[in-house]
Amino acid sequence: MADIPLGSLEVAGWLRRFDVPPMQVSRAANFGNLIELLGYDLNPPGEGSAAAEVVLYWRAAAAMEIAYTTFVHVLDAAGQVIAQVDHVPGDGAFPTTGWLPGEVITDRFVVPLPPDAIARAHAVEVGAYDPATLQRLPQLDDVGNVLDWRVLLPLQPAEAP
Repeated sequence: MADIPLGSLEVAGWLRRFDVPPMQVSRAANFGNLIELLGYDLNPPGEGSAAAEVVLYWRAAAAMEIAYTTFVHVLDAAGQVIAQVDHVPGDGAFPTTGWLPGEVITDRFVVPLPPDAIARAHAVEVGAYDPATLQRLPQLDDVGNVLDWRVLLPLQPAEAP
């Protein structure tokens, strides 16, 4: 029996980054001692636009066995979700199971907003969850107490803490 070449296959990963890039707002948050939110960029819908752009900067705190889904939800003043995007980081390109401890991931979201929602948009919530169970990673304080299951970001970056 002879070997017959069928073609070639190239496997490539993504470009790894361990330095922290510049961002509009620094906002540290610990999600389950697995993922750290370092900060974000927020570009609300501009004139003639019906989408908000949110860029989250994550750092892997540990190796992960679960491919977590990250999310950006736009909330109204009552805390109701009026628009959302949930995805594997990097629109599927950077699953958390491939993150290396200390690696920094840039995760861009373009959140379409219905015209009636733009005026009602009040805040943005972000976080990560296990898509198999829908269990969110808890936001933890410095000693491991659960603070919340998300991080709230003001709609205008200038108002951020």
